Amino acid sequence: MIKVFVKVDGQTLFAEISKNTHDILRDGAFLRKNPMAYFLSRVVKEYGALTEENILKFTDEKWVL
Repeated sequence: MIKVFVKVDGQTLFAEISKNTHDILRDGAFLRKNPMAYFLSRVVKEYGALTEENILKFTDEKWVL
C-alpha cells in the first residue's frame, strides 16, 4: 500500500492506495500535465473523501483518453 497526501481547505488528508491505483493516478496526471495533488484535491471536492474507491471512481468518470 502507498500513502497519498493532499491539502484541501487547510486540512491534510491521506489515503492508502494500492500500487496499481497509484500507477494509474501517476500516469494519468503525467498525461494531463497536472500534479497528482491537483487530481487528489478534485477527488475530495467532488466525492467528499479521499479514498481509493473515490480515486478509481474519479478516474473512471472523468478521465477519457
